[in-house]
Amino acid sequence: MPKSKQQIDTEVAMRGLVSIMNDTKWRELQKAVRAELPFAPPYQLKVVLNPHPEPEQFDADVHYLGDWSDECLSPFYEIEWIRIRARFLRRRGRLLAAEVCSVESEFLAILHRHDIPYRCDEDSIWIFGYVSSTGDLKRGQRTRRCSEREPADSLRDKFNVIGGWLPSLTFALDLRAALRPCANFFIAM
Repeated sequence: MPKSKQQIDTEVAMRGLVSIMNDTKWRELQKAVRAELPFAPPYQLKVVLNPHPEPEQFDADVHYLGDWSDECLSPFYEIEWIRIRARFLRRRGRLLAAEVCSVESEFLAILHRHDIPYRCDEDSIWIFGYVSSTGDLKRGQRTRRCSEREPADSLRDKFNVIGGWLPSLTFALDLRAALRPCANFFIAM
């Protein structure tokens, strides 16, 4: 095992993270973005061993595109998360305001087709390589835009009365196996 892989495994274990993406999923995403989208969306990348993402500032739309090549994303096991802005500002000259070019719906379709868990915040789509909790990740059919908030009565992060997490919330990890009931647990009456 390469030294960097050992360091990453140690850091992941120390921080209590678990992997939810593998090389196959990352390659499917990378290949689909490069082949199917009219432009490669810009992104911010956070690797496990670096405390700061690159680029550090990524809170507004940008004028550049993302580089989805192996040179920028590999090795995939280093990726803690990637934050995608599925749009960029196309300059139209000095006098005209920049045009916003978006591929958000196409990008989300790729995530759904390849069954890649993600989270939407404000104007960004987050894909995690490692997480400590899968409670706020989405998968499957999506009806809201990234900027829309989840309804207050949502069942996200709810524990059902039978004694386990709702099946729809166990998509990334088989939490049912991790939450086996303890045989020595009794409630005193």
